[in-house]
Amino acid sequence: MDGFDKLISDFDRMSNNAEELNGDHEVSFKELFTNDFLNKYTAFKTSSDFLKAIPIDNVKSFDDLDNPAVDEIINKNSQFSSFTEMKNNAVKFYALNSLSNGTSFDIH
Repeated sequence: MDGFDKLISDFDRMSNNAEELNGDHEVSFKELFTNDFLNKYTAFKTSSDFLKAIPIDNVKSFDDLDNPAVDEIINKNSQFSSFTEMKNNAVKFYALNSLSNGTSFDIH
């Protein structure tokens, strides 16, 4: 396969990936806050490290993390000023990685 054929194949794969992303999806905390995302944008190495730093017991949903105490931890340990900003960027990171899955494009 030459370079042009590989590019066409990658674009076809991205098109299929985009179709799979279409619509509403539930994404787990670990799927959204991957080690790759955390290592790139925060001082946390894993989602477990991130959760340990959060001053909330028994986090049940993303809404539990949307508060000033969590925002302060995120502001001190990441490029983000709030959980909402961090979550929005994690969604973008997730979508870009999902689109490029199975292609030669490297989103990291």
